[in-house]
Amino acid sequence: MKPVMQTIFGGGPARGEPPGNCLQAAIASLLELPLEAVPHVLADGDEGPWYENLQAWARRELGMDFLTFPEHAIPVPAGYHLISGTSPRGVTHTAVGFNGRVVHDPHPEGGELKAPLDCAVFVPLDPAAASRAARGT
Repeated sequence: MKPVMQTIFGGGPARGEPPGNCLQAAIASLLELPLEAVPHVLADGDEGPWYENLQAWARRELGMDFLTFPEHAIPVPAGYHLISGTSPRGVTHTAVGFNGRVVHDPHPEGGELKAPLDCAVFVPLDPAAASRAARGT
């Protein structure tokens, strides 16, 4: 995980504001990519096919799937993951978690998330290929 900070701030359509890019920055951090290499899927607003667009990008560009889990539905994923909840600023926010705890908040003011809404992970579409890449074979 390599921390990347968000560059766009806003509360989203619920507040009559454009959405911030915390999700984009959290994904860039998690995957150790430059911010501009990750699409800002919420740029068109919180409504719409952002999840499908993110999945399509992850499959096409990374060979991975993007999966979300409601916080109450399963144990929190082990290792690094995305975690979303209500920020200290009162808006839905995404950060990087490790074993269920926030380890990088891409907002400069930081702060713990309240009432986590969900966790998300990237999983390889071909686990054997990922294993070979990790072993350098």
